[in-house]
Amino acid sequence: MLPLIHDTLGANEGVWTEEATENLRMLLTRALPAVIAIVWITIALFNMWLAGTIAKGSGHALRPWPDFHTLEIPNVMVIAFALSLALSFLPGIVGLVATGFAGAFLIAYLLQGLAVIHFYTLGMPFRTAMLAVLYFAVLFLGWVAIIVAILGLGEPVFGLRARGNAPPSQDIPDNDKHD
Repeated sequence: MLPLIHDTLGANEGVWTEEATENLRMLLTRALPAVIAIVWITIALFNMWLAGTIAKGSGHALRPWPDFHTLEIPNVMVIAFALSLALSFLPGIVGLVATGFAGAFLIAYLLQGLAVIHFYTLGMPFRTAMLAVLYFAVLFLGWVAIIVAILGLGEPVFGLRARGNAPPSQDIPDNDKHD
């Protein structure tokens, strides 16, 4: 694997030493379980959204579309996330499995952060455009996703939606337009 990395990244320039290559390999190996969990959950959520949209559009939906801004994660998941994050620093298989769980919990808190943002944007003009830009930024800028996940992690601790104004009831379209 090392010759392939050296050939691809240009080892002749002296930047990619054996040590740097090994450090990169170790980092990617440690991050892979979290990346796999994040990618698979994202794909599953997109497929679920697409299927729900098609079912609702065709009139075959058996249940009303849920209001995304009401999503709440149980408070005990904060402990599970913290535990998986702490265990992810252990060596061996325990650390790798914990890294996968930490990635899955991170996506859950990202969703809760998005739900908080959906709550605070209810009834705002240009809401759809703002949310579209946010979703684009979450997908393509990792640091935005981390900030939104931290917001979601703060929701059970600080009760962000409980502190906010109640959404205007007359301005909410049917099931919040597929939040």
